[in-house]
Amino acid sequence: MKKRIRLRHGIPVWVNDSAYWFITICCRSRGINTLNNSTSLDRVKGALSYYQKKGHIRVTGLVLMPDHLHLLAQFRREPGVSRLIESFKRYLARHHGIKWQEGFFDHRVRSDKLGHEILQYILMNPVRAGLVSHKEKWPYLWLGD
Repeated sequence: MKKRIRLRHGIPVWVNDSAYWFITICCRSRGINTLNNSTSLDRVKGALSYYQKKGHIRVTGLVLMPDHLHLLAQFRREPGVSRLIESFKRYLARHHGIKWQEGFFDHRVRSDKLGHEILQYILMNPVRAGLVSHKEKWPYLWLGD
């Protein structure tokens, strides 16, 4: 079996501290509704709010899909994207039983225009998936404080 290549999720030194990151985290069981309930939304928001109050992250937008989540946020260089996301996933797994796939997908947002486009992509995800007719009807989202 081919060994999986691990991606580096560090913030390069040349990247501005105010850069935005688009993150996708998948649940272990794909195709099963794990996240679309008010309890999961409260737990995910609570965990992200904890890191936000500590000054480690600033959430712009979050959408929970049945088996994955999309996040647009700014991360401080320390603890950084990788450590914060791994800590976030570990907390939700241990305390709330949410099982995640190993790793996550990240993409640094390179312009304000692209950031706006990614936020719209995140918000339209439930519409594209046929879960609601209009993005305003999706209850499992959070536009940061």
